[in-house]
Amino acid sequence: MEDLRRALRPLTPPPAGPRRIAVVLSSSRGGSSFLYRMLAGHPGVYFLGGEETPFIRLWGFQWSGYRGESDALLPHGAAVAERLRGLAEFMLSRSGRAWSEPDSFPAELYAGDCAERLLLQWPEQALRFEGLRDTALKLLKKRWGGEGRNKPFSAEAFWGELLASLRSEGISLDAARYDWAASGLAQGMILRAPPFRDLCVEEPPFVIPRPRMSLERADVEERLFLLKASADCYRVDFLRALFPDARFLFIHLTRNPAASINGLIDGWLSGGFYSHPVGIAEPLDIGGYSSDEKPWTRIWWKYDLPPGWERFRRSSLPEIAAYQWSSAHRHALDALEGIPAGNHLRVSYEELVDEARFPAALERLSRFLGLDRDGLPRDAVELPFVMAVKPPAAGKWKSRRSEIEPFLKTSELRETAERLGYREPWDRWP
Repeated sequence: MEDLRRALRPLTPPPAGPRRIAVVLSSSRGGSSFLYRMLAGHPGVYFLGGEETPFIRLWGFQWSGYRGESDALLPHGAAVAERLRGLAEFMLSRSGRAWSEPDSFPAELYAGDCAERLLLQWPEQALRFEGLRDTALKLLKKRWGGEGRNKPFSAEAFWGELLASLRSEGISLDAARYDWAASGLAQGMILRAPPFRDLCVEEPPFVIPRPRMSLERADVEERLFLLKASADCYRVDFLRALFPDARFLFIHLTRNPAASINGLIDGWLSGGFYSHPVGIAEPLDIGGYSSDEKPWTRIWWKYDLPPGWERFRRSSLPEIAAYQWSSAHRHALDALEGIPAGNHLRVSYEELVDEARFPAALERLSRFLGLDRDGLPRDAVELPFVMAVKPPAAGKWKSRRSEIEPFLKTSELRETAERLGYREPWDRWP
């Protein structure tokens, strides 16, 4: 990880720290990528090119194989404090606001962003930052004149051409590992081996970076810094220690447990979402997932790693998915009890995808975050679904009713669901 960090370009962070930070707290498969994409396009927001988890891992804050470790990070000790400062500066140096017309297209910055993202996604490949950046910049100037105005800029189209250009140079990177419609949904339900052996920095399906503008002092003083990662439910104290002078605004995004658990199962059975090689020391034996025919399923855990995950090494997939949902939301609820009421807001995924309820939900979000409503989408139809394993559809979970329902009836899950406003009968929830 340290070697990889050194391979990235040296960048100077803005001359000021963030004053306001918005963090989306949600379980995996809860709609957080959808909400993040919605908010990141606002002109009053700046953000990283994806989740902050890869940067946290680069700075040594991660599961390292010791018993009892999880995604819950504790910011204690003098050595930790020094690393926190380094991580905070590193993250700020790689943050930006969304590019849009009439701003000049940030070709050199974007080429660097693309090169760094490739290094994070393929850490075990023999890639060089300079070579990747030069290939990206050459292609940008050829196809978009370096200004992105010869034709409407498409990050997906550019990324496809970039991977093709790299392939012509002898660098073959699997396009099906990315989160776009041509690969994500078509390849979604194929349980493939992870695209790495034992080092995961960014979890697949990989994000495609989008052009961003670099930050000035006024940006960090006036705009909102947006963060999102599914493991943030376990990192509230860590994030506050990371940026101790900022005011934090927490958006607790909920989704009914039946749909989320079904989505988690879909992801476990797909070719993506590998996160931790926990089975290296003691192999996994997860019912419905692990098999000798696919040996990586004995090694690789998927999604977040909740505290207490060890007791689920030999559980069934629905039981693990139910625990991942309930654990994330219980930790979020507990953490928010110590946060002033005006600094956290609960929003449901069901509101965001319902045409009738969407405007009111966006109005609440814009007021809470202090963002101009005009900078947000007019309706949910404008937004593409991201990180989808299967096309969205109401009631998908019912195809697994017999597998999921026993875990919906456990006291722990029912109590958590009721605290979030989800009650039986489950059939009434989409």
